[in-house]
Amino acid sequence: MSDYNYGYNNSPGPGPGTPGPRPPRGGSDWEAVSWVLDVALIFATGPLGLFLTFAHAAGHDLIGNILQGLFGSRKKTARPAASAAKSGAKKEEGRFAGVRHADAGATARTVFGWILAGFGIVAAIGAVGTGEGLWHVLSMIAVALGGGALVWSGFMGRKKEAKFRQCISITGQQGVVDMQKLARTMGVKPAEADKLLTEMVDRGYYGERAYIDHERQLLVIDVEDMRDVYRREDEQRAKQQADEKAQAQDKMSEYERYVERIRQADVDIEDEVMSEKIRRMQSLTASIFAEVEAHPEKRPQIDRFMNYYLPTTLKLLESYARIEAQGVSGENMAKAKADIEGIADTLVAGYEKQLDKLYRAEAMDIAGDVGVIENMLRRDGLSDRDDFGQTVAGGH
Repeated sequence: MSDYNYGYNNSPGPGPGTPGPRPPRGGSDWEAVSWVLDVALIFATGPLGLFLTFAHAAGHDLIGNILQGLFGSRKKTARPAASAAKSGAKKEEGRFAGVRHADAGATARTVFGWILAGFGIVAAIGAVGTGEGLWHVLSMIAVALGGGALVWSGFMGRKKEAKFRQCISITGQQGVVDMQKLARTMGVKPAEADKLLTEMVDRGYYGERAYIDHERQLLVIDVEDMRDVYRREDEQRAKQQADEKAQAQDKMSEYERYVERIRQADVDIEDEVMSEKIRRMQSLTASIFAEVEAHPEKRPQIDRFMNYYLPTTLKLLESYARIEAQGVSGENMAKAKADIEGIADTLVAGYEKQLDKLYRAEAMDIAGDVGVIENMLRRDGLSDRDDFGQTVAGGH
C-alpha cells in the first residue's frame, strides 16, 4: 500500500548514518531436521522426545539451536533475502515467497501430525487389545500426543503466517515503518505488532540489514530511508528550538528587551573598561524598570529616558561594537570610539540620577512620616531630644 503514510516521532537519538541495534536471531536454520529428530526421539526415548516436540511446537527449537551452535548456519538461501531483490516489486514478492515457504512447512507439520496421531491412537488401542506391556501402550500414546503437538504447531504456524502476510501487505515497499501505526492498522496491540515484526526480522523477511529501532518504535528496512528520518528529526529540533526562542522573546516585556540589548552590547564589546561601564548601565536600567513595574504610576517619569536616552545609548554602544569588530584603527574610527567612551561616564551619571528621581516622592513621604512621629513622641513626653523637626527641615 504505497499510499499508507507513516509519521515519525522526534525523540532524540543517533545521528544520520548510525545503524540501530539489530535484535538477535531467535530461531535456527535446522527447522526441518530438528522436527524429524524430535519425532524420532518420541519412538526412541518416549518422554524426552515428547518434551522436545511440545517445546518445539511452543516455539523453542532446542535441538535446532544446539545443531546451529555446533555446526553453524545450515543454509543461506532458505531465508528470502529481500535486500538481494532487483526492484521494489521483487522485494515484496520475495517476502511473500518466504511466508509461503513457511506456510508449506506448517501444512506439512499438520498433515504429518494427523498421520502420527492416528497411528499412535490405533497402535495404542491395538496394544491394549493384544495385551502388550504398559510401556508399549504408553509409548504409542506418546506418539499420538507428539502428533497432536505437530497439528497444533501447524495450526498456530498458519495463523502466524497469515499475520505476517498482513504485515507485508501494509508495509509494502516502505523503507521505514511506524510500528504503532502499523499496529492500529492491523487492529492489534503494539506489543503484538512488535513481537510479529521482531520475528519477521529474525527470519530475514525484510533482508539482512533490517532492524527494529525500539526507541522510536520504527521498523527500519532501508537504512538510507532512516537517514532521512534522522535529518527530519534534526530539522524539527532546530525549528522547535527556534520557535521556543521566538516565543521567549515575545514573552519578554519591553523593559526586559532593553536590558537584554544592553547585556548583549557588553558581550560584543571586548574593551574591559567600556564593558564595566556598560554593566553599570545595565544594573541601573534594571533597577529603574523594577521600580516602574512595582509602581506603574511612575511610568510617565521615565518617558524621556525610554524614548530618547535609552535608544540613543543602545545606538552608541552597538556602533562601538561594530567599530571594534573591524579590527582596524583609522583616525575617524578612533575618534568615534573616543567620543563614545567619553560620553559613557556621563550616561552612567545620568542613569543614576534618573533612578534617584524615581525615589524623590518616596523620600519626601518618608521625611514627612519621620517629622510626624518625632512631633508625636515629643508631645507625649516619650523623647528627650531637642533637635526634633531638624530632620524634616534637612538638619543634622
